[in-house]
Amino acid sequence: MELPIDHFRLLGVAPSADPETVLRALERRLDQSPAGDFSDEILDMRAALLRGSAERLADPEQRLTYESELTSLQDRHPDGVAGLEIASSLDLGGLLLLHEAGLDAEAFEAASRALQPPRAPALGSTRESDLGLLAALSCRAAAKEEQEARRFEASAHLLRRGSQLLQRTGQWPQQRRQIDAQLEELLPFRVLDLVSRDLSNRSERQEGLALLRDLVQRRGGLEGSRDAAGMDQDVFQAFFKQIRCYLTVQEQLDLFLSWEQNGSSTAAFLGSYTLIASGYAQRKPDRLSSAHGRLRATAAEGLEPVLACLELLLGDVESAEASFGLCSTPAIQDWISQKADDPLAVLCEYCCEWLNREVLAGYRDIEVVADLEAWFSDRDVQAYIESRDPAPAPATGFAPIETDWPGSDSLAAGPSDEASSDDSEAPAESPAPTSPLTPPWRAAWLQRLRNRDLLQPKPALAVLLGLLAALAAITWWASRPRPALLPADGQKPAVGNETAPEEQPQSADANGAATSTGPEATTPAAGATATAPPADDGEESDDTTEPPSTAEAPAPSSAPRPPLTDDAPSTDQLQELLGGWLDAKAAVLSGRENGSVLAEVARPALQQRVLKERREDESVGRSQEIEAAISGLEVSSRAPGRIEVSATVRYQDRVLGADGRLIEETAPTDLRVTYILGRDGQRWRLHEYISGR
Repeated sequence: MELPIDHFRLLGVAPSADPETVLRALERRLDQSPAGDFSDEILDMRAALLRGSAERLADPEQRLTYESELTSLQDRHPDGVAGLEIASSLDLGGLLLLHEAGLDAEAFEAASRALQPPRAPALGSTRESDLGLLAALSCRAAAKEEQEARRFEASAHLLRRGSQLLQRTGQWPQQRRQIDAQLEELLPFRVLDLVSRDLSNRSERQEGLALLRDLVQRRGGLEGSRDAAGMDQDVFQAFFKQIRCYLTVQEQLDLFLSWEQNGSSTAAFLGSYTLIASGYAQRKPDRLSSAHGRLRATAAEGLEPVLACLELLLGDVESAEASFGLCSTPAIQDWISQKADDPLAVLCEYCCEWLNREVLAGYRDIEVVADLEAWFSDRDVQAYIESRDPAPAPATGFAPIETDWPGSDSLAAGPSDEASSDDSEAPAESPAPTSPLTPPWRAAWLQRLRNRDLLQPKPALAVLLGLLAALAAITWWASRPRPALLPADGQKPAVGNETAPEEQPQSADANGAATSTGPEATTPAAGATATAPPADDGEESDDTTEPPSTAEAPAPSSAPRPPLTDDAPSTDQLQELLGGWLDAKAAVLSGRENGSVLAEVARPALQQRVLKERREDESVGRSQEIEAAISGLEVSSRAPGRIEVSATVRYQDRVLGADGRLIEETAPTDLRVTYILGRDGQRWRLHEYISGR
């Protein structure tokens, strides 16, 4: 038979060894018997082969001839392996020497073939016993070598073959038990090897999952304490954490749900987390709701922060804040204390941290980062929250109409309307330090989250009532009292009888505009900034009125602008609309105008914000002189009912006291402002702006 080994390696000497070294090596090998209970017959074969190799290498002439043959063979077959031909009567000794030389895979294959029919030895013979022991030792050593090379499945394949071979022969039961134990210890490594393969290798991955189920079953479940595969509880937990990153979210969900059916509470908890990860990554809020119900049903302690995060993601802000406030762990309390003035901001930050650290990590097919704005802007999420628990309409007023403009759902991704009233395009003179937990975009966005405008549209009834209110306001605006036009002759109008404006007769001028013959109305038209001066006291009459004057009225501070109704407004038209907003806002904050001028260019929420700022100034006896103009404008996004533009605003302001004294001043500067315009019916108005973006 042929052995894949040369004389040097068989004897265990270097090719440069001299004859004396060769003889000493022979003596040492003969004195040291191999490990294992081998028969004298196989040991005699081994000794004969060792003496033959030593005789050839110790004789200079034979050695020179042999070395020449090796060199010639290597030249002809550079990738080949030198071998020896031995007599078949010495085959067992040759296989034993292969095992001793570390060629265990070759020794195992040869021994396996020798045990197969028709070459199988007689049952119970010494040859069968020696071949069985040699196969067992070679199998274990070869499997260990494969394991060290991280070829775990190849190692397991060798061990299974060796166990089956010994089972069939009925020889060496102790060796078989050692092979089976080695195979069991290899189980975690096989699982890791198989599940870490490419997702396209479905059969191999399914085999790995089956082995994982078998491993958990041997342990008695995830909470089991049985020492399976040589792993105690701590080692098993570390192993399971390692392999989770190679499993997809669906694979993990299937595993946990199946183990939960067997009564595993740990699997139920992990399955809930997997549901959360799957639902968040795939924008399936119903899975988050299912996980919330599962976790709440456990009634376990310490779940308040988890439930709070889920309630927040499901749009139930009040319940989320309440659950988060019940957290008693020191870490959570320390987190809350960092920004005690705004618990919702803390909850949002904690939710993002929780999602990234504990939920979304550990899945092969999930590579998303927690983003609450992106979550709430998703249409499926909004539709689910609306159908699950619509936000109630306000008890008074018609506030819902403020957010229900066409295309409002596309605005939900960014900060929006009900931001704090002190939010202004002007930079704060000394901004408060930002909490490390709260990014700059949080303020306006959190306010929308509190008001639930971010989460879902308002109920249809509230929208209908709001539309009716808006229609009534438009009707009133069209029929409101108008300021009197001055006569063309330049005379001042006389003050007539003190009759209500609506009781005074009206006539039409040459252009068809209505003119009043009574005293001037106190409510100016949109964009008007001045009214006709009152008549001098000396010109008053008890029972007569002077002819109307024909002098022209003073020019208003901001002329009325035609409404912007184009389906696709140009950049110039958008800049003109925003310029009107800046002019109107400046006029109101200076005290020259009331809030009516804002109605032409901005929605009610922005009007109220500016008016509140003006009332605060009036309460302390001050006013603002603002100079602002659009110096550059670029359309960021455009939709049928929504346009977002990024503008550069040249800004300067002065705050004056009641006596005209300068209180503070902002030097001219360029601001970056994002404006969001929406379409109310056919008319474009400013819906929101975000400074510094």
